[in-house]
Amino acid sequence: MKRHPIITFFILTYAITWAIESPLVFLTDSVTATQGLVLVILASNVPSAVAIVLTAIVLGRGALRKLLARLLIWRVNPFWYLVVFLGPVALTGGVVGLNALMGGPALSLGMTLVGVVIFFAFSIFPGSALGEEIGWRGYVLPRLQSRMSALSASLLIAPLWGLWHLPLWLTGDPVKTPTFYVPFFVAVFALSVILTWVYNSTRGSLLMVVLAHATFNLPITLTIDDLGTRATVPVLFYWGLMIVAAIVVVIWAGPEHLSRKRKKQQQEEGGLRSLGSLRLLGLLSQPPRELRRYPSERLEARRRKDRSLRKLRSFSMSPLFTGVRGKIILRNSYPAYCIGRARRAELNAFP
Repeated sequence: MKRHPIITFFILTYAITWAIESPLVFLTDSVTATQGLVLVILASNVPSAVAIVLTAIVLGRGALRKLLARLLIWRVNPFWYLVVFLGPVALTGGVVGLNALMGGPALSLGMTLVGVVIFFAFSIFPGSALGEEIGWRGYVLPRLQSRMSALSASLLIAPLWGLWHLPLWLTGDPVKTPTFYVPFFVAVFALSVILTWVYNSTRGSLLMVVLAHATFNLPITLTIDDLGTRATVPVLFYWGLMIVAAIVVVIWAGPEHLSRKRKKQQQEEGGLRSLGSLRLLGLLSQPPRELRRYPSERLEARRRKDRSLRKLRSFSMSPLFTGVRGKIILRNSYPAYCIGRARRAELNAFP
């Protein structure tokens, strides 16, 4: 568990979630609507629960407090509130236009604005937004970004995230059919890129990511609830526009950080071993960048270190004076002691 936190996260998340959702797949006729809702809510909160437990065990309480503190980062550029709340509105507007152009079914909210607000709050908690994002974006994403670009990390999370939803598409629901799962799986890649863009651009604010998760899912849920099986075409339009938006984000923000003004958020501790495990399982095609060093580079670094050590020893041979960084200082003076200590620390930092 401590050696491979990412692999442990995926194994526990899949095992617990699919165990909870298994009655929905294998005992469909025996599960009531209320029982099914409870099972879905419990399963939706597994990724965040697993991330919280693993963070506490592997990195301790300090790291756990730091992880949960990301839910309180609300002081961000107002632009990101516009992205989170108006982005899905813009996509929905495009869907309305395309749907009217193609002669699709009439679209409506299907409930009052108060009902939409209540449903939106429910989708955050105890719904899936908060129940998932502490795990996917709070726990996994920073660890992956410490070893690869933000775009690569997003595209690596996407299939694992999409596959995690599979049991919900095998319950016999007339809308969530296995055939309809394929475009959903593709759309997950787009949403993963968009959420990474929001996360990195807001200094790792899980609050903004949770809100974005809920707002981007809200139009789909409302459309399905209102139209049922007739919602297929509008939902496909929505997912298609989301893919276009993700491509624009990659071009505009850049694949390395998926942010124009901030660097990608990285895990400070405990990421190397877990990434090594992913590489052994074939999930990573290349070793971490820090390990991509040729023998000649390591040899040159060793030679530089040896030369610096010899130079430092020659300075220390003088019984009265010592030379540090081109300056002649009394050997027993306090500045000489401090500068020499700093110099040795620099030498120890060589690879």
